[in-house]
Amino acid sequence: MPEPILAIDFGTSTSAAILVTGAGEELVGERSGAGLTWPSAVCFDGAGLFVGTEAENRKRRFARQYRAEFKLELGREEAIDLGGQSFPVPALITALVAEMKKTAEQAAGEPVTRTVLTIPASYGEHDRRRALMIDAAADAGFDVVELLPEPVAAALAPVAGPPFPEGSLILVYDLGGGTFDTALVRVGRRDNEVLAHAAIDHGSGGRDIDGALYGELLNAGGTPLADLVKADRARLELVTRTEELKRRLTKTVSAEDSIGDEDILLAATRDKLEELAAPLIQRTIECVRAMLAGTSTAVDDLTEVLLVGGAAQMPIVETAVTAELGRPIRTARAPQLAVVQGAARFAGAAATRFVRPQPRRVAEIPLRWQIPGKSATLLRWRAPVDDDFAAGQPLADVRLTSGAIWELRADRPGRLRSRHAAEGATVMSGDWLVTSVSAAREPAPTELFHVTLTKDVNCVTFSPDGNSFVSGDDSGRAIIFDIRTQRAARVLRHGDDGDYVRAVAYSPDGTRLASAGDGEVRLWQVSNGSQLTHTSCGNSDAWGISFHPDGRRLAIPGSEVQVWDSADGSTAIIATESSKAARFAPDGTKLASAHDDGKARVWDMPSGDLAFDLDHPGKVNWVAFSPDGGRIATGSNNGFAAVWDAQTGELVRSLDHGAHVQAIEFSPDGALVATAGSNECRLWDAEDGGQLASVRHESVYGLAFSPDGERFATAGWSDDMVRVWSLY
Repeated sequence: MPEPILAIDFGTSTSAAILVTGAGEELVGERSGAGLTWPSAVCFDGAGLFVGTEAENRKRRFARQYRAEFKLELGREEAIDLGGQSFPVPALITALVAEMKKTAEQAAGEPVTRTVLTIPASYGEHDRRRALMIDAAADAGFDVVELLPEPVAAALAPVAGPPFPEGSLILVYDLGGGTFDTALVRVGRRDNEVLAHAAIDHGSGGRDIDGALYGELLNAGGTPLADLVKADRARLELVTRTEELKRRLTKTVSAEDSIGDEDILLAATRDKLEELAAPLIQRTIECVRAMLAGTSTAVDDLTEVLLVGGAAQMPIVETAVTAELGRPIRTARAPQLAVVQGAARFAGAAATRFVRPQPRRVAEIPLRWQIPGKSATLLRWRAPVDDDFAAGQPLADVRLTSGAIWELRADRPGRLRSRHAAEGATVMSGDWLVTSVSAAREPAPTELFHVTLTKDVNCVTFSPDGNSFVSGDDSGRAIIFDIRTQRAARVLRHGDDGDYVRAVAYSPDGTRLASAGDGEVRLWQVSNGSQLTHTSCGNSDAWGISFHPDGRRLAIPGSEVQVWDSADGSTAIIATESSKAARFAPDGTKLASAHDDGKARVWDMPSGDLAFDLDHPGKVNWVAFSPDGGRIATGSNNGFAAVWDAQTGELVRSLDHGAHVQAIEFSPDGALVATAGSNECRLWDAEDGGQLASVRHESVYGLAFSPDGERFATAGWSDDMVRVWSLY
């Protein structure tokens, strides 16, 4: 991690904090060592403001200057009076958060300036309490304050049993000390989404159960106890003893204590506690049902119910929720710490929350103009967005500071993709005012020539300079052809006659060539045809191999997916499943692999961690990245190809090829997707998925675009030919 982060669950009755660093997670308890959580309490003794247990220790002496559960007052204009001294609620939150920050910095041995602060789901997008919490944390000294809804955090917390599967619909039932919160959470691939939420701010928290038990004890104690608690200190002591009895009754069926100089007996049973708690818990169930009804969600739609919150540890809670809802119950491993533990996991994944620039779907060209006088007023646009324009066509009119009107003309034909200034705006010389793309051209492929190999042709690729292409066949050869003479320039003997070359790939600089087949990957020097080195790929099904942009590493499928460093011979195993194709993203940050189980898998590099799966209904044969790395194309045996978002793994569109898709590639400008399979190669618009053209070629197994995008080649397995086509 680039910096330590303090995850804070600021609760109504208790709060908790976890310090997240590169070394792991550390629960931040009070410096006094009083416990793992912090009472959400403050006490002003006339000289200073104390928080947490230090405030609790002073509440008997300064009862009127003590306050807990002040979070419920957030958003109100009235300040809180502590013995004649007024404190705004955000200032009290700041005081407790600042103490947590100081304690965390002592543990970290360095400044902690970033926090993930949990908030109730009821703090909606435009709720001013969100800003007040951010300001309170900023006043405590945090430079970066990140908010996280409590139910989202709870759903991320460690739970008993396996993690929630993607797509699960989880009901979070959070019974805290001061409030009850419930939320409907959909578990996503990268993030969890709160679909609905509801809360009871007063009357159904753990403190209210304490209050009911307090009343029961007070009645049982009669006049002696009633007289005793007329004093503030004795009343607060009875509150403390009541809380302790309730906690003991979560583990035992009866508990006793005493209070006062006369040792007045305080006795309670679990049965009585559950009788007192039942109406409050019923209110929470009604709250849950109302929330579900408001979203037209049936109870049976719930995957599981997650119990969190300190008060949820009472046995009656699980019993009542199970009886009322009838859904599987899951409990957090530490219910009282579930929210802060989930927030810590969220904080630990901070480095994964980033976005790259929006992928360019086609080659984009920024247009800038040198304006006389360096600035002007944009009067009007003269070319509509998404329309083609000709070279020399006026795209806009501007008025110079002198008052003269000048035209901004195009220097080449194109299509106007977007405009970056409004009419009436002041524009400066050199400003990026227009994004254009090459004028749309409908592909009209025609065959330029073909070459015939000895046996079945499996693959084809162009050299980076476009002057040659190479193909592999079942005679054990990889043959380099000169594009100008259409003759074989060099023959590389990968294996014996009858062996097969399934895949070929040029290094980024074009000086080396890799060939794969019969369980071997061989690396060749293109200039003289000498073999440089080789490695095993485990079986003969390595149809798609790929060089990393560094020119050293190769992604190799086979009986497993491996990354082979051709310079030092080392190998890193990425996946243990067999794979037919493996391709690096253009920037080398990802690797995609095709598998027989109906999935393409996308891996983060260099860690080799799985980023996400791309699910197909049939065996996946091929994967390819778009030139900008923003899209992934896959082809499978079910007759469909698919285009996916390379950052999120979301499906962008499906392409119905109609037969097994053996290969798929993007054109160099990203405007086209080509699919190959059966006796046809089809060309598709990468933006809208419309089919633009097709060519016939018997049992086509491979395809490739030339680097300039003007040609493409197809490899025919049954006619032993490579056909080279002109696109336009």
